[in-house]
Amino acid sequence: MEQRLDARVSEDDRDRVIEQLKTALEQGRLSLSEYDDRISRAAAARTHGDLIPLYADLMATRPEDAAALSGSVSGDTSLGGASLAAPTEAATPQVRAFPVWLRVVWMVWLTVVLINVTVWLLVVISTGDVPYFWPMWVAGPTAAALVGVTAIERVSRR
Repeated sequence: MEQRLDARVSEDDRDRVIEQLKTALEQGRLSLSEYDDRISRAAAARTHGDLIPLYADLMATRPEDAAALSGSVSGDTSLGGASLAAPTEAATPQVRAFPVWLRVVWMVWLTVVLINVTVWLLVVISTGDVPYFWPMWVAGPTAAALVGVTAIERVSRR
């Protein structure tokens, strides 16, 4: 059964598109700002015609992804080669690279630690004395917390 572009969408339709956008973000197909914009537009979508432009340029390039996109929604919702279905679990790899948000958090941590170590080294150079290594109190506890979050994220993705 073919969907009309002016047919109203359900929450499930919106959720499938949002999941597809999340996958595209994790795969690097969308920037964070594009993702935020498209998520906002998906949440506000009223019709199928509102949803289709949000993912039409993200169609899968691998055959197994294309098969998953072609008709997972009840009935045939394909419109000119586009579908409202997000890739199924079987079509998406179980173990992927870290998600973007986790990589950003690790990069922020690394930047903060490097700044603190640089300040400590400047103190060593300027005074000629080796003071207590206080950057460990910035690096250590936050690294432990990030390792825990990373492990939880990894386990939850399986």
